[in-house]
Amino acid sequence: MFFHLAKEILALAVLELFPTAQLIGGEVDEIGFSYDFALPDKTLSLFGPKELELLEEKMRKIVYEKRPIKNLEMMRENASLYLEHLKQPILAEQALEYSKNILSIVQIGPFNDLCPEIEFVSTGDLKAFKLLKFEIPHAQILRISGTAFEDKKLLKDYLKKYKKACKTDPYRIGLEQNYFFYGPEQEWIYLPKAESLLWQFTNLWREWHVAQNFGLISIPQHLDRKEIQRVILQKKQLTKVASFDLEGGDIATSVSCPDKLLETLISSLQFFQQAFKIFPFEIGVCLDAKKSGTLAKALAHLGIQPSKETRNKETERVIWSSFDGFGRTVLLSSIEVEEKQGIVQHALFQSVKNWLALCIEHGVEKFEFESQ
Repeated sequence: MFFHLAKEILALAVLELFPTAQLIGGEVDEIGFSYDFALPDKTLSLFGPKELELLEEKMRKIVYEKRPIKNLEMMRENASLYLEHLKQPILAEQALEYSKNILSIVQIGPFNDLCPEIEFVSTGDLKAFKLLKFEIPHAQILRISGTAFEDKKLLKDYLKKYKKACKTDPYRIGLEQNYFFYGPEQEWIYLPKAESLLWQFTNLWREWHVAQNFGLISIPQHLDRKEIQRVILQKKQLTKVASFDLEGGDIATSVSCPDKLLETLISSLQFFQQAFKIFPFEIGVCLDAKKSGTLAKALAHLGIQPSKETRNKETERVIWSSFDGFGRTVLLSSIEVEEKQGIVQHALFQSVKNWLALCIEHGVEKFEFESQ
């Protein structure tokens, strides 16, 4: 994947321009890559758009030079000692935390980094890339993000989309329009505008679950909420319980006898479909289940056609998601089924933060819902 290649060339460019930098590690997602670096305060305070341009130019030079790329495999302890010798103590410590005994290291000349094997022979295989932004998420840490494509036309098309998406970026708008601010751990601290939306989410969720005779319970987020719900169902001989938490999302658990399982699923699916109509963003459905399972039958009964289907003998699950302006998948809702036990678990607001971000992006401030 070009993102992994671009990420490693970025890390190499940073070390060549800022030799005192420490590598922390990078990530790739659907739309690009990012890498975190630890830099001295003096260097970090001077970093700006000009330095980002210098890094991009340095990356182009490295690409032009077509430096050979090697993939090495090392035992975990040996990799840690090797990275310590290269004066990369953060990576050395990370190596020891890996669960696998054999680690993959990418090598470009004297540069080494923990990274999945890269299927390219040289830096010259990176055809089109762009550094998009830099952030300072924590003290002494610099995060640089970018994207890469197999040709310049695809990159140009994406940059147009990216420029448009930046105007509706909920993380920027949320701060500027006082929906939230960041706490000490970069968590969202909600302000009245966001709290108004959160109240509407909660009211919608509560209204339907009360109407469907769910017992509403409160469970601390850090506990295994699904397991606790099952214990409550067994001990109190209930058939439906539901809990809601702004950080952890919501979970509702139903126990049905075999001949009622399809009916229970259809009821949840109908509510989900009704609730989705409130929102202006497109929501797609993915089925991960047996072809002849009860969940597949329930979807077919309601005429819901999944955009993607995968077959799984162990899990019966349907997931709803959307895309943000940048093209990233945003997980929203889910239903899981355990047919043998007759258990249905659904989460309308699986991630409240994801729902809130999409509402901010699309300018949703209030919505109305009529329960059936």
